[in-house]
Amino acid sequence: MTTVSRTSPAVERYLHHATMGLPPSKRTEVRDELEEHLFCRVEQLEWQGATPEHALHQALSELGSPVRVSAALNGVYNMPKMILLVGTAALAISAALYALAGGAEPMAIPLTTSGVVSPNCVRGVVPPADTIHVISQSKRDEVTCYVKKNQSAPWAHSANPLISGSALEQLAKDLGGEGHVSTEGFFIMTVSQRQVLEWRADGWKNGERYFSPGLVVMMLKSADQNVTLNGYKAVVARTSKGAYSLATNDGSALGPALYDELVGPAIAQIRPERRQQWSMNRNRVHTHRLTTGLPEGEVVMLLTRTKGVYTGDIAPVLANGTLQIRSSSPRLRFTSTAAGLGMAPQNNRSAALLVRLSGVPLGNLKSGVFVPNQPVSDRP
Repeated sequence: MTTVSRTSPAVERYLHHATMGLPPSKRTEVRDELEEHLFCRVEQLEWQGATPEHALHQALSELGSPVRVSAALNGVYNMPKMILLVGTAALAISAALYALAGGAEPMAIPLTTSGVVSPNCVRGVVPPADTIHVISQSKRDEVTCYVKKNQSAPWAHSANPLISGSALEQLAKDLGGEGHVSTEGFFIMTVSQRQVLEWRADGWKNGERYFSPGLVVMMLKSADQNVTLNGYKAVVARTSKGAYSLATNDGSALGPALYDELVGPAIAQIRPERRQQWSMNRNRVHTHRLTTGLPEGEVVMLLTRTKGVYTGDIAPVLANGTLQIRSSSPRLRFTSTAAGLGMAPQNNRSAALLVRLSGVPLGNLKSGVFVPNQPVSDRP
């Protein structure tokens, strides 16, 4: 019998990360099977003469990265069969996440773009209760979001990556708090019995509510103001408690869905003097090509202000420090201060502010403000 404790912190951490995001009905069963396999191998190595510590280390190495194990298990239990074809891409992403975490194994937070049904949202009268699943219901604005019980066609799904409520509950616990999905369809996180977050559900799959990845960012920020993000297609978040990896199951870029949620907090930090109106304006038809001097892969936000409303766009830095980022304004004048962003247009150029989001503490996004190599950008 092995002398390694089954309650070893290394074992507990590995099993927790490897089974992250599995359906609650399967998680315990799969965890037990992994644990049994692990300790059978430990015992075999000990019989061959290895010390308990070396046997455990080798057995864990043979199982492989918990990120890879988690990706594979979620492929079996959370994705339609045809999505399993992207397994190789998922493993490649996990290797990239490991590198982004600086060699420290990040905890995998599974996101899916598969099979999550988008709700219909209405104000006032809703269909009969026995014909719908209520995704969220707000008494404050009287908006109810629901899916019909017969809405099971395989392609009536959300195109955005989402995360399950059960995975969020596990993350909240890992961060030292508590989380649950309310009967009204909101994810509520508390820390030391104080509510710090409330977030409306965005989708429905297999009887469970799903949420946008922006909630993960806000949860991490609530637990640690110094949390940083790195990466665009796949993202690693670093906190004082460890690293967390986020990637979609189909290999699509996570950045747009994740970093868009930082526009509001960035504006609130840069212009805190009063409540600001802001929007991810979709009328961003002018692409500005800038030279930043930043390394390839960094993520940048462009903020502009038109008629009192702030708008933003997000883009990764390309090779040689170049940046292609969109704006609703064809003529921009870059500033490095919050006061400059609030100024009226000069020579028909709107004031613009660039903020580096990657590697910058989310509680201090102002420290990411910079100016490009050129003071203005004019598009035809």
